[in-house]
Amino acid sequence: MSTVPVETCRDLLLDSPVETLVVSVVPVAVAVVLLVNAIRFGRALVPSIGFATALVAFAVAATGHRAATTRRRLLERSLRPP
Repeated sequence: MSTVPVETCRDLLLDSPVETLVVSVVPVAVAVVLLVNAIRFGRALVPSIGFATALVAFAVAATGHRAATTRRRLLERSLRPP
């Protein structure tokens, strides 16, 4: 069984840019801003670190799901008769 590789995030961005940005880039950006905000204003770091970790874990899982969906979509396109 041959698979169509999704080798880079660029492939994901080209396939569906808005969805990829929302599930991959935005959570990481929110986590960074959350940590900077907690450090800047002297807020509790433990909850901020926990939430930032959860956001990054979500981004990793969602990016993996997007890659699998993109691979499936590309494979289905390649199997269609001309």
